[in-house]
Amino acid sequence: KEFNADTFVQIHQATGLGKLETLRDDLGVYLKILRSAMIDLINKDYADFVNLSTNLTGLDRLIEALKTPLGQLREEVLTVEQLLSEAIESVSSDLTRRHTINQQKALLHRLNQVSIRLDRLETLLNSKGSGSAAYSTDCSGATNDLVDRIATEVNHLNFLVAQCEGASLLNLFKPRVEAVCSFVEVGLERGLREGIQGADKQLLIRTLRTYASLGTIDHAHQQVRTIVRSHLEEVISDHALKSDPRGLHGMFEKALATVKKVCDPLLAVSLGNGHDVVPGYSFLECSVWPEIVLALETRTSHIFNPGNPSAFHE
Repeated sequence: KEFNADTFVQIHQATGLGKLETLRDDLGVYLKILRSAMIDLINKDYADFVNLSTNLTGLDRLIEALKTPLGQLREEVLTVEQLLSEAIESVSSDLTRRHTINQQKALLHRLNQVSIRLDRLETLLNSKGSGSAAYSTDCSGATNDLVDRIATEVNHLNFLVAQCEGASLLNLFKPRVEAVCSFVEVGLERGLREGIQGADKQLLIRTLRTYASLGTIDHAHQQVRTIVRSHLEEVISDHALKSDPRGLHGMFEKALATVKKVCDPLLAVSLGNGHDVVPGYSFLECSVWPEIVLALETRTSHIFNPGNPSAFHE
């Protein structure tokens, strides 16, 4: 706020601090103190002020003299900056090209490994004596040991093929890969059927472990479902229901007996915690039960017909 003399005097009189003469004397003393302090301040910095004006003499010439070398230095810095940018860009381009080359070399190496493994697998397949082209559809001459060995190689082969996905050269190998995989699938299906029919526990363990190592557990479930279907065709049907004197109960008992015959060997090696148990399979849930439901719905559909009391079964 701005100082107002009238207001200051009024406040001074209202507070009863003294007469105007006393205020005048106090202000005079304060003025002398301020003048003395100002003189001391000027005397203190006067020499520096004079020296400053003296030192500034010729400063403009010094500044002009510095302009030329500073300008040259600026040009040199800009030149170096440009050279560094070009060098960085060149190095980045070289690194990118080298990375691409390394990727291509790795891809070629994997493709070469695919070719080598395919040659090895085809040699194994031909060694069973069924001809060079027969292995794609027929594995009757191959032993289960050979199928297991080939399945192990196929597992590695599939990994390499997945790593080479997108390579144009891979299309040259795909027919051969598919032929080898088809042979393994047929061999595993045969091992599964033989293991179930002969209740061969060791054969089933090897076959199921091979399915698991190849990541084709679903295929094993589907194959078991096909086997169950073939066994239930004569057990669950309208003819079987009509020919059984016990009716629906008799048909179900036969179906359970048939399922037990098929599944007991499988459940023995897929359930439990023993060292010879192969985990990850659910044959009852994924193979047996869906097939039973499908057979009941398609081959004995009239048992669900509540509109026909004489044929409806609870």
